[in-house]
Amino acid sequence: MKRHVDGPVAGVRRNSSLTIIAGLTVSLLIHGDQAQAGNLINFIGDLYGGQGITLADTGGPFPTHAHHFAADAIQKLDSLSNSVASGLNLTSFTPTTAVGIVYNIELGLPVTTTESLGTIISERAETLGQGKLNLAMTYSHANYATFNGQPLSDLTVLLDHAPIPGCASADQPGCDFIKDKIRLDINTDLSEDVVAFYGTYGITSNWDATFVLPVVHTHAVATSDATIIYNSTLGPLVHTFVGAPTSPHSVSGGDATGIGDLVLHSKYNFLRGDPSWPDLAVSGIVKVPSGDKNNLLGTGSTDLVGLAVLSKQMDWVAPHLNLGYQQAFGGLDRSAFIYAVGADFTSTDRAVTPVLDFVGRVYSGNQQLHDMSLGLKWNPFGSSVFSVNFLIPVNKDNGLRPNFVASVGYQLTFW
Repeated sequence: MKRHVDGPVAGVRRNSSLTIIAGLTVSLLIHGDQAQAGNLINFIGDLYGGQGITLADTGGPFPTHAHHFAADAIQKLDSLSNSVASGLNLTSFTPTTAVGIVYNIELGLPVTTTESLGTIISERAETLGQGKLNLAMTYSHANYATFNGQPLSDLTVLLDHAPIPGCASADQPGCDFIKDKIRLDINTDLSEDVVAFYGTYGITSNWDATFVLPVVHTHAVATSDATIIYNSTLGPLVHTFVGAPTSPHSVSGGDATGIGDLVLHSKYNFLRGDPSWPDLAVSGIVKVPSGDKNNLLGTGSTDLVGLAVLSKQMDWVAPHLNLGYQQAFGGLDRSAFIYAVGADFTSTDRAVTPVLDFVGRVYSGNQQLHDMSLGLKWNPFGSSVFSVNFLIPVNKDNGLRPNFVASVGYQLTFW
């Protein structure tokens, strides 16, 4: 079993750890009130003032073409903004408990440990133990890099000319200007930081309950440069930015900080220690839409997760398998089948545990997110456990994806 430190030294370490956690909580909540921004969910759609790009009235026979790309800009920018926002789902995936827990970035599963220090983003069947209390804090950072395989720093939107009465076809005399287009080159800077505080209590030896409070900071800024693509001979006489109501360059978005989506979790272990069977547990998670969806601090949906958990300690290795389903009600529809398969490995002195996992989510419409998780947990003294983890996308051509998600954590268990 793991080493434990009792007496005055352990008490001082525990009290000082709790003081740090409490101080950070107050600081982040105060900062959240001061840094709150407005409607980041439309940070791409708000380019060019949210009214679509407009050109200059050129006078002569073509004075009214200023708004002829505006409607298509509003539609396409709003669609892109909604699609990107629906993929930003960091705080809807959550964790839980025992002497080895970190904030679950990509899957939404609990973490527990016995012989080893446990998993990081997946779950083992063991529970914390009756009357035991585990407090933890984790910090996670994700800098999003691609959307459906395309770099977020290099998104392109082509705007079509609005229909013109009397010009059913560009082949009609004097109508070839409707072949012109506007290209928007959009650079999107999108990142999220989450500090999560959570506590787990062992109601019985087989039954745990966990509460998770995430504090989220979202940075979402979009920059666009517009270029008129002249596919017609009349184009330069009809479409120009010179003297236009809007500049071809536009910036929108900002930052927001606040409480994310709260998570309630419960796990019941109903088979453990049978030499012929793996340890088995079931867990349920409820995610409450307490985060501000309009500022990308939450999804706006109530999520219910049901999970079957299988694991087995086999000498120095502990394989595990998680299978379940997440159903979202309201807000952004992120309902999906979820899985995790992997193992944690016990060192000779049980002070260090490397962890390897493959996790995934399969949504309706064939969108699939598959990731590899590489982590390490360290027990330097008593019941204190430190963790570090990197979540690396396996397929980056689906959805909104970072190059990796980095997490660090600390937890303390009271026996």
